[in-house]
Amino acid sequence: MADLVARYLERCRADVAAMRSALDGGTLATVRGLGDRLAGSGAAYGFGEISARGFAIERAARDADLFAIREAVEAVDRYLARVVVTYRD
Repeated sequence: MADLVARYLERCRADVAAMRSALDGGTLATVRGLGDRLAGSGAAYGFGEISARGFAIERAARDADLFAIREAVEAVDRYLARVVVTYRD
């Protein structure tokens, strides 16, 4: 399970980078799709914050609200920087 969660969090970090790049290129459809992926996957891995921010990204991309998108993407990035996963036997 530890490897699965670690790979998931790495994919989330890659998604943040991809969203930043898509924003710079004006590709809101890509941002919306990545936000949807985060929204649908975070809670399944125990990261409700990722799901909540993913929903916010998806909604903001649908509304073409660049400020809200950037704010939510940065919130995901900050969350990923501070998240610590611990396992119990």
